[in-house]
Amino acid sequence: MLNIANKKQITNSLVALFLVAVLIAPSISQAATNNAYQPQTKQELIAYLQGRIAQLIVMQQMAERSGLSSNPASSVLSFVSIKTHKASDIEATTATLRGEALIYGNTTATVWFEYGQDNDFLDLRTSKVGIRTAYERAVRINVKNLEEDEKYYFRIVSQGKDGLVQYGDIYTFRTDESDN
Repeated sequence: MLNIANKKQITNSLVALFLVAVLIAPSISQAATNNAYQPQTKQELIAYLQGRIAQLIVMQQMAERSGLSSNPASSVLSFVSIKTHKASDIEATTATLRGEALIYGNTTATVWFEYGQDNDFLDLRTSKVGIRTAYERAVRINVKNLEEDEKYYFRIVSQGKDGLVQYGDIYTFRTDESDN
């Protein structure tokens, strides 16, 4: 049985480990795609940091409720968190869909985007990207053959190795008109 001092030490160790994994490791490691999420405005940065803090608080609460496994690799703290971001590089027939996938603990995920011209029927899907690292990963996928001057809806989707499918919030963008 773990005493209170050991639980507090393990909690502090887990929080420190996740802070290193979330904040420091991405800046010193080269991701395969080298697409680390970079907020484009101060508001986006503030929202991003508030989300990170909220995730750390939830993770700490989950650790406290779970009895604090001393082995983070086998901990119940394995989960995936996703978030849709604004589309970028929007042109007449192409756009870049953006989001992020955060991997915590001993898990992996497959991520893709669903998109279409009807908010209730996102009938198109991008290729899937495997996420296997224990820190945040920016996901950017270019889509082509879009119609000019049309509104599109999209969201990020993930499936963890446990089979759980998660859907991000739906965002919109409008393609440009052709200069022809």
